[in-house]
Amino acid sequence: MKILALDYDGVIADSQLECLAVGFNAYLRLNKNTKLFNKERFTFGNFNKLIKNTQKSKIFGTNSAGNKKIVNEYKRLRPYVVDAFCYYVMLRIIENNIRIKNQNEYNKIRNKLINCYHKYVNYFYNERYAFQKNYGRYLKFISPYNITNSIKKLSKKYIITIATNNNEKSIKGFLKKNKIPVRAIADSSISTNKVKQIEFIKNSYNAEFSDISRFPIFQKS
Repeated sequence: MKILALDYDGVIADSQLECLAVGFNAYLRLNKNTKLFNKERFTFGNFNKLIKNTQKSKIFGTNSAGNKKIVNEYKRLRPYVVDAFCYYVMLRIIENNIRIKNQNEYNKIRNKLINCYHKYVNYFYNERYAFQKNYGRYLKFISPYNITNSIKKLSKKYIITIATNNNEKSIKGFLKKNKIPVRAIADSSISTNKVKQIEFIKNSYNAEFSDISRFPIFQKS
């Protein structure tokens, strides 16, 4: 038995700007006085304008490039993401102009904000599901990487699975639309720990860790 376990975000789909739109709309519900994006909710109609806006902003100083600067800082921080709550943490970091140099510094701030966890995550997925009611337009927020055809070919030799810190309900429509033949999904409801997600997949097929090829590769501890 050969199993291929893929991540979703950053491997199958480029969803970083979708996450920013959803994450900010959820953030706005908890921070109505934010200066980010001039308090303007993301919609299908204004998405490109808000992402590409280069007007001046008080964030990062008077000479900053506004929304484009916010987006660039968001992209710099995104490698710290492990779950939906991270988008709240990142936006608070950006809003307060905090410079994060490593994972430990990021974790300290996250821990200070953890009381907002459940409320924010609930808002986050409600905002995402609201966008997904018009799935055709929602898919314009996300683009598949040039790996989908390769996955289809590999599905002849491997059982294709996904280990993701995303939410299964959020990604199934994208997989279906792009005809990606996924047999099992270990999502954030299983764990945000990749090793535990892989263990779930292993147990689902009564397999061994050695039967599972992982991409991207990470170490089992």
